[in-house]
Amino acid sequence: MNYQSALAPRRPFAAVPAFDLVRDAITAATLLLGLSLPWTFEQTRGSMRIEILLATVAALAALALPYAVRAGFGGYRLAENERWARLGGAFLLVAVGLVYLVIDIIPGGEMGIGIGLGLSLAGAFLLAMPTAAANWRFTLLAVGLVVAAFAIITPIVAITDNYFTGWDVAKIAIAAVAALVFLWFTLWRFDAGDIASGVLLVGVGAVVALGGVLVGGHELAPWLESVEGWWLGLVLWPVLAAAAAPRVFAQVGTDPQPMLWINAAARGMALVAGLGAVITLLALIDEIANSGEHAWLRMVMGLAIGGAGFIGWQTLEQKPTEGRMLVYIATGATTLLGLVLMILRGGISGQVDSIEFLAVGLPTVVFLLLLVPRSVKTLYPVSVTISEVTTGEPIPRVEVAATTQQPVDPKAKPVITAAPTEQVAPVPDAVPSEAPTQEAEPVAEEGAEKLADDGSVKAKGAREWTVEQASNPKTPLADLAKIAAEAPHLRSQVAANPSTYSALLDWLGALGDPDVDTALRSRE
Repeated sequence: MNYQSALAPRRPFAAVPAFDLVRDAITAATLLLGLSLPWTFEQTRGSMRIEILLATVAALAALALPYAVRAGFGGYRLAENERWARLGGAFLLVAVGLVYLVIDIIPGGEMGIGIGLGLSLAGAFLLAMPTAAANWRFTLLAVGLVVAAFAIITPIVAITDNYFTGWDVAKIAIAAVAALVFLWFTLWRFDAGDIASGVLLVGVGAVVALGGVLVGGHELAPWLESVEGWWLGLVLWPVLAAAAAPRVFAQVGTDPQPMLWINAAARGMALVAGLGAVITLLALIDEIANSGEHAWLRMVMGLAIGGAGFIGWQTLEQKPTEGRMLVYIATGATTLLGLVLMILRGGISGQVDSIEFLAVGLPTVVFLLLLVPRSVKTLYPVSVTISEVTTGEPIPRVEVAATTQQPVDPKAKPVITAAPTEQVAPVPDAVPSEAPTQEAEPVAEEGAEKLADDGSVKAKGAREWTVEQASNPKTPLADLAKIAAEAPHLRSQVAANPSTYSALLDWLGALGDPDVDTALRSRE
């Protein structure tokens, strides 16, 4: 934070970036919520243990330090110690949390791990976020190894404990496999360079944190896990999300491509399908062993959730733009089914399982990934005339029959609309009112266009497109449309590009170009 730009006292929020304010507000809320939720099997809340209370107060004090200095409490030299104060407050709370984790591993300890511990540790990592960005990769891997180790230890402990039946061990093994699959789908792939998996990791952590706040502190069925019988690792997922947040935020800002969000959404629906399978298997075991409640209801719901998740996953993998409406239906169906399952089980027994809550929240994350990011809107239907393609200038709306429109960029400078008789260029998800039977003869506008060597019309200042741009799957869809219109010699590369959308492929196929037709056949 820049303290020199806010020398006036009693201005605690002066010159503080909005991102820092939001981050610190979330950190404070997470620490306070962790203090009020169960940490152990005895439903001991953090505020009931002196060591947890003191560590949380120290973390909150470290968080408030720079704002207190800005408000006039203390000298500005004290502000120079903000980094060490944040690290000290975070370290103290993490140390207390690790003690509780170790006690759960010790035979006879059986304290368990509650959602309060997960939220408090997440708050500690958020507190330390601005101080050690270079080392966050190793921090994230360390937290992931802890979750993986607990998942592996749990079935081993269950096998050696005479208290558990064979069916109990089977359920614990399924939970352990689910934890490892979740880690592979998110953390390990993110560490290998897949930014979309990192986005999904943060999304899962946010859903678990929200569920912990809403239903995780229930007196009849709190969210508790332990190596002494049941360990999925979900209560520690907010910690993973907080540890991954610095790298995710840094890398997302450098990759605005819409496929980043599409890929994250596809992985999210794959996890939803996996959650449906886990719910079904656990319910099936309960039905066979006659040891669980509402087994048939959970099996039916689990199958439905898994099926909807699988459909959404495959649709995003194969038709990310054309099939988005089907994905919206799939996310809505899984959310509704999960809500029905939670309401029925929670209303009868008071039990809301963390896996079932995740089956509700994760589809909502997928829906937001497909709806909120601005770059994803480039995949929406759009209508552009040949003047916009050849000159690169945005134009006002033009009503074209049977063609959907995309809102014009409000920052763009409008130009005169082209005559309605001009050729309509192929653009993302556009449906031309009339399929061309032959390549239209472009008409040069006075002072704006010139004739290229190959006979095509080329705008003044038009870009010199390259083979790499025409064949690169990461080239924006709007640029692919411009390449097809401005560079006829590159149309075969555009036709072979795996990212080229169906409307542009149809337009290219109607031109009768042998090279283009060969490229189109190679896609099959």
